[in-house]
Amino acid sequence: MSAQNPPGPQGPQGQNGPHGQGPNGPQGPGGWGPAPGPQGDPWAGGSPGPGASNPNPQGFPGYQGSPPQDPRPVGPRGPGAPGPGAPGYPGQPGQLAPKPKKKRGPLPIIIGAAVLTLALIGILIGAVAAGSGDSMEKGVNRYFEALGQTYSDDLANEVVNVPSAAALEDARKLARSQTWTVNSVKTSGNTATVSYTVSGRSEMVDLEMQKVDGKWKVVDGFSEITIKTKQPGTDFTLGYAIDSIGEDPVVVYPGTYELQGSHDSAVPSYLWEPEGAEKYITLKPGEKKTLEVDAALTKAGEDRVRSAIGSAFGRCLTGSDVAPAGCPFSVTPPTDRASTYATWNLATSGNRFQVAERATIAKGQPFTAVCADFTASVVYEYRNPAGIQKVPANKTNFTGCADLSEDTPTVTWK
Repeated sequence: MSAQNPPGPQGPQGQNGPHGQGPNGPQGPGGWGPAPGPQGDPWAGGSPGPGASNPNPQGFPGYQGSPPQDPRPVGPRGPGAPGPGAPGYPGQPGQLAPKPKKKRGPLPIIIGAAVLTLALIGILIGAVAAGSGDSMEKGVNRYFEALGQTYSDDLANEVVNVPSAAALEDARKLARSQTWTVNSVKTSGNTATVSYTVSGRSEMVDLEMQKVDGKWKVVDGFSEITIKTKQPGTDFTLGYAIDSIGEDPVVVYPGTYELQGSHDSAVPSYLWEPEGAEKYITLKPGEKKTLEVDAALTKAGEDRVRSAIGSAFGRCLTGSDVAPAGCPFSVTPPTDRASTYATWNLATSGNRFQVAERATIAKGQPFTAVCADFTASVVYEYRNPAGIQKVPANKTNFTGCADLSEDTPTVTWK
């Protein structure tokens, strides 16, 4: 739909001329030459006079086909420059119309936006990387978190000096589950001073840290223990592990361990217990400790000694020899024996195999020869023409020694 020409400015009153009802007036402001009559000039944007018909009733811009010829006569100076009312021309009189600008597509805008977005992303990534860089405190926290994962390789990933695969496997067998909590971390140089709690007990340790491939790690994160035994036939372990740890240095996870006799010991571990060292051994992260441990008989061990000695003594009483082989007593052979009958008996009533049940066992004896002292009255009985005779043994105080490394302990006498 074509737009209506807006009414132009009203020209001065005059007589009818060629372009309407009045004569030509003075030159109009648009520079088209003589001004229109009273009704204005439609070519200058005004309403046509009553004497003229508008060839384009809907306005010039909507004209279809060739534009109409200007019916105005050409003045002495020729047609004037287009006035400010003419569409598509600048408002300054006499100024030429600029060349139309080429339309640009959206591609440059899209490329510019993409470049800006990539720049912003790079700045953001750099800021995040700078804010999320590793620190000694983060390395400490990872290390203590891995301490609770004794059945994985997590701890080995957080330390610099990693033990061999075989040592790590042995460490896992000995390890026990414990709860670690970091309370505070203070750093100075490459040292982190850590206050922590393990299984409800507060501790503090200085850890040497080292940055490896941008990641802070604990230099010596595993602990080491060496146990030297003073008691032959005894081997130790930590906790309830089956294998003994021997007397060579052993890599372990930091923590608290219960020192126990090993099932690999020559002397069964239930017969004795560690002595001369704390039953519970605490190893801080990276700590190396050497223990010299003695062992003492448990009640079961002492009972085993007394039982072995009593049994051996009882067997000695079953013979008829005046000096039984391997036994601690004897008598002078009687010269008045009237028969082959002869035997050994206790002088008092009681069980001959229980004579050593109250035997005294001294501390610190080797388990391969644990000696016990006891008292017993023994008589040798034989028959002579006068009847049964009883001859006391040559001694009443006895000392028997048992080798607990044997399933059936051998007993020797002093």
